[in-house]
Amino acid sequence: MMQDVDLLKMQARWRTLTGALGVDAAAAQPVFAELVAQYEGNGRAYHNLTHVRQVLASAMELADEAVDWTAVQLAIWFHDVVYVPGAPDNESQSARFARRILHGWQLPDELIDAVEQLILATALNGTIPDHPDVSLIQDADIATLGWPPDAYRRYAQAIRREFAHVPEEAYRHGRSQILTYFLQQERLYRTDHFFTRLEKPARTNLQQELMELGN
Repeated sequence: MMQDVDLLKMQARWRTLTGALGVDAAAAQPVFAELVAQYEGNGRAYHNLTHVRQVLASAMELADEAVDWTAVQLAIWFHDVVYVPGAPDNESQSARFARRILHGWQLPDELIDAVEQLILATALNGTIPDHPDVSLIQDADIATLGWPPDAYRRYAQAIRREFAHVPEEAYRHGRSQILTYFLQQERLYRTDHFFTRLEKPARTNLQQELMELGN
């Protein structure tokens, strides 16, 4: 559960974003409460509001290079709002959730479409359009992989807790497949910024976890 002081900071950030879009606080605040309820729900050990904060912080490093920084921020806020461990449609459901909210606020169709496409692009096996904002959100979403070893280990443990219902052998098999998928990519990070900083430590972390899983 996110600490109260951090929750207040996230709320202030949400107000700034939605206020700049001309969304009345009376309309924005219930949505923030709904986001908190979703992200801070039971079983969310990693895909929670802290993850949203971390992805926003990573994305900020390249904010000046974004084509539509507003769309990127909105997509980050909504990208994991629907999350069922192992479900194949989390991203599409989250995109649908975002579209409903943003349409209700009567935001431009172009912005809503951009947010939807960015959310869909965060799917592990999703389409990868050649667009700077897609590269930005994808890299920010997996910046976790390049964290220092102790922080990465806590991330991996949090993922295991989200899949607590899965037997150990089945989890090791499924997790190993995901790690192998990442390691088989020519590049984990599409932006030069994150590639330079995180590619090597991320691959080291992934290889170490794979070894610990018995592969």
